[in-house]
Parts: sequence; C-alpha cells; structure tokens
Amino acid sequence: VVWDGLPEPALLLVPAVLLLSVLLYPLLNPAIESAVGPPPFTKRANSTVAFSGSMNPPHLGHLAVIQYLRRRGHRRILVVIGVNRNKKYAVPAERRAELLRSMCHRLGLEGVEVHVVEGLVWRWAGRHGVRTLFRGIRSWAKDGRSERFLHLLNQVGPPLLGLRWPIPTVFVESHPQLTRVSSTLVRERCQTCAVEAAATEKLSGLVPAGTETEVWRLYHAGDISH
Repeated sequence: VVWDGLPEPALLLVPAVLLLSVLLYPLLNPAIESAVGPPPFTKRANSTVAFSGSMNPPHLGHLAVIQYLRRRGHRRILVVIGVNRNKKYAVPAERRAELLRSMCHRLGLEGVEVHVVEGLVWRWAGRHGVRTLFRGIRSWAKDGRSERFLHLLNQVGPPLLGLRWPIPTVFVESHPQLTRVSSTLVRERCQTCAVEAAATEKLSGLVPAGTETEVWRLYHAGDISH
C-alpha cells in the first residue's frame, strides 16, 4: 500500500491536499459555455439555477443569457441582483429589478424570477435550492480577470464559512454581436443623450426595443462611475 511508508502527519495532510485540489480545479479551469447555438446536454437541466449580476442597467447581453438558460431547459431561473452596501448606485436595485422584469415581459420570458439579494449570493442560492450559478461575460479574455475574485469567493466561501460544498459556477459567453454591449456603455449613452426623443436611436441594439426611453429616464441624470 502506498500510504504504509508515510509518517502520520503526512497521512493527515493527504485528504486536505486532495480537498484543496478539488476546490481549486474550477478556478484554474473555469466552466465556460457559449450562448450561441444549442446548449450542452446536462443532467442538471431540469433544475433551479441562478444568474447573478448588478444589472446596472440590464441590457441585451443579460437577456441573451436568460434566453440561453431557457433553452437549457431549467425548471426555475432566478435572476439575482446583488446589493453591495459599500457601493452607491444612481438607480436602486429594486428599480433595476423592475426594469429587468419589464424587459423579460417584452421578450416573452415569462416566469423568470428577479430577486434583490443583500449579502453572499452563494448563501442565498443554497437556501433556494440552486444547483448551478451562472455569470454572463462578453468573453473570458475580456472579463475573466474581473470575474476571478468573485469566482474565488463562490468556490471557497461555502466550505470555509458555510461548511457546505460550493455550488458550481458556469460562465456564459455572449453572442459575438453583443460583445460590445455593456452596462457601462448603456450608462454612457444615456449620459450623452441630451433629449428623450433621441434615446431610441442612442440605445438601439443595447436594450430591448421599446425600453429605450425608460432606461434613458432612469440613467440620464445618474452617476455612470459605478
């Protein structure tokens, strides 16, 4: 037996090293899927999943992820707008949630639940039976660096703080036509659009048709730095 020659302290380290390796593997090899084309087969399809983000504001990239999760066949899709009390947003999280619900309704995405969550998203997700956490990214090359810290929290937080196994995280890359779309760009367009009448043209291709004016009204006078 391989273990027979090892001293007792080394034997005690073996399971710890194995556990650490399992926890770190997703950080070094993140699960990435593309919103383009058919989703991969998964046994978790008929399950509850959560898609989290600040949605400040929600845009076509966010909605493409929700549509992708629908095609994946998930039973419940929970969209989580996280609240960070250390950040100040010009538009409150509850108002962003209302805006996202309106956008989902316009695109026929009925039954999608939008929640505002303060605190650790993985802890809230565990209480609501979430089997997989999803994050929307333009591409790993563009957003991977900024996503790594949150991914680390979601991976090591549950065993360290909650004594539970982490919920898997999957990153969904957007359609190539949407890689330019970001909340920052939407806010900047709202800031530089001087009159409401021009909002439709300025925000075309960034938010669902018919919601441009509502987005402009919320963000025209807001602070685009967050």
